[in-house]
Amino acid sequence: MIKNEALKVEGIDEIHIGLNDLHPPYHLKFMFELLSNGTVEKLRKLIPNIAIRECAKVKDNKELLSKKVQEFFILQGIMTVLSFGFMSGVVFAVPALFDAKELIFLLSINFLAGAFSF
Repeated sequence: MIKNEALKVEGIDEIHIGLNDLHPPYHLKFMFELLSNGTVEKLRKLIPNIAIRECAKVKDNKELLSKKVQEFFILQGIMTVLSFGFMSGVVFAVPALFDAKELIFLLSINFLAGAFSF
């Protein structure tokens, strides 16, 4: 059922995977079954990583390749700081989460470690 013709169309910058729209063709009773049965992961693997695609375009030019890698590193850093800041704000704003703040921040170490694994 997974088709990748749409991924070959030039100019597509973004793909939305709508669980609510996608679960009926798979004859599933609940839309989150697409997550648990691995369908969303299969779809994600079909979509090329933008960093890999952009670096592949300039792979023969060391200067441009270095610049692209730096740009993605900076972008990833900014997004990581913003995400961690948002998470921190939510943890301190929601009383139920604030009670477990030590555990949440301890688990977030994994989030920070994986942030630059692109």
